[in-house]
Order: sequence, then C-alpha cells, then structure tokens
Amino acid sequence: MNKTRAITIVIFGATGDLTKRKLIPALFALHNEHRIKDFQIIAVGRREFTDQKFRDHVKPSTAKDWINFSKNITYHKLEFTNTKEYALLTKKLSFCTNIAFYFATAPEYFSIIAEQLRKHKLTNESIGWRRVIIEKPFGNNLLTAQALNTALTKAFSEEQIYRIDHYLGKEFVQNILVLRFTNTILDHLWHKHIIDHVQITVSQKDGIGTRAGYYDNAGAARDFFQSHILQLIALVAMEPPGSLTAEAIRNEKMKVLEALEYAGVLDESTVRGQYAAGIVDAKKAIGYIAEANVPKQSRTETFVAAKLALNNFRFAGVPFYVRTGKRTTDVADIHIVLKDLPCLLFCALPTAKTRSNVLTISIQPKQGIALRLNGRSTGHTLGVQPVKLEYCQNCTFGSTPEAYELLFADIIRGDHTLFTSWEEVKRSWQITDKLHEHWKKNKNLPLYPAGSSGPKEADILIEQDGRRWI
Repeated sequence: MNKTRAITIVIFGATGDLTKRKLIPALFALHNEHRIKDFQIIAVGRREFTDQKFRDHVKPSTAKDWINFSKNITYHKLEFTNTKEYALLTKKLSFCTNIAFYFATAPEYFSIIAEQLRKHKLTNESIGWRRVIIEKPFGNNLLTAQALNTALTKAFSEEQIYRIDHYLGKEFVQNILVLRFTNTILDHLWHKHIIDHVQITVSQKDGIGTRAGYYDNAGAARDFFQSHILQLIALVAMEPPGSLTAEAIRNEKMKVLEALEYAGVLDESTVRGQYAAGIVDAKKAIGYIAEANVPKQSRTETFVAAKLALNNFRFAGVPFYVRTGKRTTDVADIHIVLKDLPCLLFCALPTAKTRSNVLTISIQPKQGIALRLNGRSTGHTLGVQPVKLEYCQNCTFGSTPEAYELLFADIIRGDHTLFTSWEEVKRSWQITDKLHEHWKKNKNLPLYPAGSSGPKEADILIEQDGRRWI
C-alpha cells in the first residue's frame, strides 16, 4: 500500500459492529461518489485478522466496485492497553500527512489511546492535520465527561476533536436550519405569540438487542435524551446565527441549552418507564429484564418524557414536551403546535372538526415537512375538517445519504458544524444529571407494554396541561 496517501483514516475498535454497519459503508459510499480520493483506511483491533479476512468481514452485502475500494484497507492488530504495541502503529503512520483517528472502542479505552497517540507524537500537525473522532457516549455523567475531556485535550486541541452525535448528520435534521432561516412564513410564526407548545418524539420500535452491556449502564436518558433530544431542542429554538460557520451556529445552540430548564419540580415535569412484555408487529416481545444479560432487578429506564422550559425572550412560556423510548414506534418528529384562534365562528358548527394548526418536521422514517390546517369539508352541509399540506423529501428523491457519510465528509473538510462542542456536552450532562439525581430518591419506574406509546404517566404529563401527544 502507498504510505503517502493524502488522507489516512485510522479506526480503533475496527472489529466491532459499528465499523461493519456504519463506518465502512459510509466511506465506501463516499468513495463511489468520488468524494474521497487518495486515501487509506487502517483498521485497528484486538482480534487476529489478515488484511483480506478483515476486508471480507466488513464487506457489504451489495458491493459494486468493492475490490477497488477494499485495496485501501489494511488491518493492524493492537491491544489497546499494551503501551509497547503503539510503536508499530507509529511506524506504520510515519509517512502519513493528514490523519483522522476514529475511536470506535468502548469508552474506557479513549483516554489511553489518546495518551499513546500524544506520546508517539501522532497528534502533532507539523506535516498535516490530525483529527480525532469520539463516538457517543461522551462520558456517563458530567464527572466522567470532564475526565474524558481533560484526557483528550492533553493530546488534542479543541479544534482537533470531533464529538459525534450521529443524529446531527441526518439530512432532515440539517434541513431544520434551512427551513427556519430561509422562509418568511416560518420566521414570522417562530415566536411565543404564535406557538402554543412544541413536541419532540424520538422513539424506536426495537428493544436493546445485544447491547445490554452498554444500555443497562446508560438507559434512555443518557442514550437519547442527553444527546439527540437536547440537540434537537437547540436547533429548533436557536436564534439566527451571524454566519454559517461552526462557531456561530454552536454559540447560538449553546445559548438555548443555557436557557433550558425543567418546567417545575421533577416529580411533575418528568416521567421514566421500562418496557415489559407486549406485542410488536403482531409478534410477542419480551420485557426489558428478560433481555439477554440484563440483571433481573434492573432499574434502568428505557423511556423518558419531560416538560422543559426556555427562559429566553422568544420562547418564554412555551413548554417543550419531549419523549424517547425503546419498544414503542420508529419515529422522530418535531411538532410545532400553534395557538388556536378565538372560537367565534366555524367551531360552533355541529359538523366542525377544527384542530390546532401544526407544523411537523419529520426526521424518520419519513423525511419532510407538513402543515396541518383547517379547510371546508366536502358535501352540502358547511363544515370544517383538518387538511394537510405536505412535502416528503425521501418520497420525492428516494434514499438520502446516511448520517455517517455526511459526517465523514465534514471531518475530512474540517467542518465542525455537525459536531458538538465541549460546552454543549457539559451543559447537556448538567441537565441530564439532574434526572439521575432525582431518580436516586424517587424510585418510581412504571412499566409499559412493548409496542405501546409508553407509560400512561407520560400521557398524564401533557394531558394535565390540556394538551395531547400528536
């Protein structure tokens, strides 16, 4: 292999599931689209593989032009905790210029890998750029996140660190800023005088599968709420940035996170739950504690709902209702619910079915935007019924690039826009840690059937305010 390639991507933990399912397919797609050229991939792992066996291990099921791509992949065996073995990796990288280090290992190895890269002067940018990509989760709470950040910043500068939240790479998440700041009609309604409340639902039909080792120590709050949910709130509520630079966008998101608080005492503004046995896709599904390797007395939450408030001028008094959970439905939607007009005319008709106007931004499985209005019902009798104006992006254009594909492209370009800053991560943990401190005292953990929308307490959370989940 030519060791003077322009870009070298080193994947630590390359034998894991993430590399096979996401990272290699993303790089393969970029290669096929001619978005990366003159590159090599060095897969680093603890298992015994030859170059060819590793290539066969990560080969996608449909792999046109795979042979040309796979020639750029070599495998390097390394025991992450054996500091003596890093010398061989250093020798392999000695002629490389631009290097991206991807940490796809368990989090406990992040610090030692970063330290060894520093000791062997692999973080030095004297002959080219050096970037490190940290896979979620970034810590397990604020304390561990701070320790990890301290270890990383001893080896890399903040400009070199790319903390991945793959949700920010989803195409319609990126579309939120375009929709908000290029459309006059949306700009005028994005205010507390027009918006009644905001709902964000990010849920999954699947259970935890084989991820019990990670998930039982994380739970829904650390896995989804701390990262995906809070980042979506920041994108929805941020002010227009002064420019499209990463710094300008991050600064505006940070202002939202700083203004974000739970709406009242946690007993009344938060709910957690754990899935029990139920029916999913007309098939019986086991409960969480029956999943492989989950402790039978586990108190880990698989569902979180919360009512949050923003203490800023634009959204003061507008509640944000959020929920995320396993074994519910595969959906990620943001609903901007507008205030109702005074009920003076049509809503008094016996055939009227007036509903609140709702702007919906759909992230998955559908990608698009819809506006629910009220229109005249058909027939001889005057009536009102809801109508929907809708644009479906993936219906129109078919499949869109995977999140990791877009994120890799940005890493290579040196664009931090879709990556979270340390200040964002720090504030997100401060918000999330409040939940876990509360749950140490409040032991209530309601169960909900697999295949349902979550525990009934989540419905009560929003219904006590005279509203309902959409």
